[in-house]
Amino acid sequence: MENYVVNPRYNQPRNKDRELHVKTVKMLKAKWRPMARRANVDIYGDQRPEWDRTSKKFVLRMETNDLGKYKYMYEVISAALLLYRLIVLFAAKVYSVPSRIQYANIWWVTLKHKETGIILTFGERKAAAGIWTSVHRDQMPESFKADTLELLNILADPKCPHPYDGCVAGSVA
Repeated sequence: MENYVVNPRYNQPRNKDRELHVKTVKMLKAKWRPMARRANVDIYGDQRPEWDRTSKKFVLRMETNDLGKYKYMYEVISAALLLYRLIVLFAAKVYSVPSRIQYANIWWVTLKHKETGIILTFGERKAAAGIWTSVHRDQMPESFKADTLELLNILADPKCPHPYDGCVAGSVA
């Protein structure tokens, strides 16, 4: 039985940089704005970020072969930890799918990229963590790709900061 790549220990040493949360949030807010999910915005799921096992970072590749070197996003971080970390970093607005129509999707968090205006939606589908955007993968501007990868790598970072006293988001003080 495998575990997620991102699976913080219950109790662990705190971040040495106690201001890491403040710095991270400031940097992210300069690039992203949380927003309410809009029903009239098309979202595409052809991004499929993959985790490079060697660099221990997310990548967006055009080809999806050679999966022995890569893991899919849903193998890297649980949907629950992804949601938690988005809330910790953005105080994000969570769209919860009404229970009468819940089936494959339960929640969404939507961010707008300030530079390009492109929508990035985080959520879960069939209990697996994923992202969707308002543009197809081959239409993404480089700045959007770079900022998306930076954000994904912060969310997957073993030191992803919680606002409390240097804690790692997903562990306890």
